[in-house]
Amino acid sequence: MRWPELLAAQGSKDVGGVKLPAVGFGTYNTKQGIAMQAVEIALSQGVRHIDTAAAYGNEQDIGKAWRSSGLSRSEIFLSSKLDRQQLGKGKVREALLHSLQDLGTDYLDVFYIHSPLSSKQVILESWSELQELKEEKLVRAVGVSNFGVKQLEELRKENLPVPSINQIEVSPFNQRRQIVSWCEANGCAVMSSSWSRLSNKETGAKNWPKLKEIAKSKGITAAQTLIAWSLHRGLLCIPRSGTETEKEVIAIKENSPGGVAAIKLTDQELKQLDSLDEMLASGALGRTDGWSKVRVLVLLESSNLFGRRT
Repeated sequence: MRWPELLAAQGSKDVGGVKLPAVGFGTYNTKQGIAMQAVEIALSQGVRHIDTAAAYGNEQDIGKAWRSSGLSRSEIFLSSKLDRQQLGKGKVREALLHSLQDLGTDYLDVFYIHSPLSSKQVILESWSELQELKEEKLVRAVGVSNFGVKQLEELRKENLPVPSINQIEVSPFNQRRQIVSWCEANGCAVMSSSWSRLSNKETGAKNWPKLKEIAKSKGITAAQTLIAWSLHRGLLCIPRSGTETEKEVIAIKENSPGGVAAIKLTDQELKQLDSLDEMLASGALGRTDGWSKVRVLVLLESSNLFGRRT
């Protein structure tokens, strides 16, 4: 299938003028070597959007993987994120150029601020500099990650452009209704990131067994159910997997655009999944408006005043 037809078949969403595929591939917590192999498999299964970050330490692997795929750069969407220590006046450009070099490309499709856990001044300076990089066509669209409504409003109050996309943890178990509603009302796409720890028996979702029941009744996996729910709710998503076991390799194929394209959820199934919300945050950020005040204070104290990523 040719590229335009493939993109149309996958489904996409306009993100700041970029037609971003609805289902991509995330590389959080994917080590060097493994990341390269995982991305190669994902690309072979029709995935065309690869998401990474400076903090993941695997940009070079991803660059090698896409360049060895035989695909042209215009057929692939690459996104990365600024780590906290890369934020601030004069730092953003240097960070971008480093990511471009590691990824083997001369532009990014989306460039994010990875975390809101920096001072307001630093965030605003960085956001302004990102607009300049977009003007120079070094990035096609700019976004934020893990931002709550308060932080999004701060950008708007300063008469700065609203982010084209906000990448946050969203699932039936934490539907982030306020954040998603704000984004929808302000033309900001929402991408649900990979759902780590949801199935953990001790710290995961209490309602996980109910999701598995729905998945079993449809003959699909729990992960495919999560992806289908995200797509039905108008979200983009980036499932992830390693390659250290056969099960992980199979998961990359199952969660690819082709693996989920035919999955349809009924109104009753969507209603059941929507009822599972328990405000569960499996990542480092908390549960209220992107995070809790207590959690932020703990993170900042442990990170030596924004000096280290958490």
